[in-house]
Amino acid sequence: AASYRLLCDMAGVECLVATGYIDGNLPHAWNIINLDDKWYEVDCTNNYNVTGIDYFLYKADDEITEKSGYERDADFALDAMLEDYDCEDKSKDYYNKNNLVASDMDEYKNVLVNNIKEDTTSLAVRWYGEEADTEDVKEAILLAFNELGYEDRLSNVMFGVCAGFILIE
Repeated sequence: AASYRLLCDMAGVECLVATGYIDGNLPHAWNIINLDDKWYEVDCTNNYNVTGIDYFLYKADDEITEKSGYERDADFALDAMLEDYDCEDKSKDYYNKNNLVASDMDEYKNVLVNNIKEDTTSLAVRWYGEEADTEDVKEAILLAFNELGYEDRLSNVMFGVCAGFILIE
């Protein structure tokens, strides 16, 4: 987070280091950046290699950050000011920007239909709905693959629900 802040400083991007916890017990630091007079949360150290999810927290708003298990603390002087940097804009979040979000199973199926191609090996969709039911996710995947004509690929599909995402591989 400190290195990312240094790079942002060099690039002229206003950047803060936020500290706190992931899932209530893992101490962690991430960043809050200002782009076009709006604040976004970014975690450059907690992406694909750790979670298997590209852009896990990239230009995210406060709601996404909280749903992903991030919780700010007040251990550092800077943190006392963090409430001044609310992150409410979803427009630059990778998943929102690329229409990879869903809040119900119909939306999820449509996201799959619109994004799965012949060469797709994995896809992460940001989930905004209530806790996703495994059977409902299976049904949406089945419907999407049938609609796409990829029924023969269903036997190899694996999926999981993790930290506000539904992943298929």
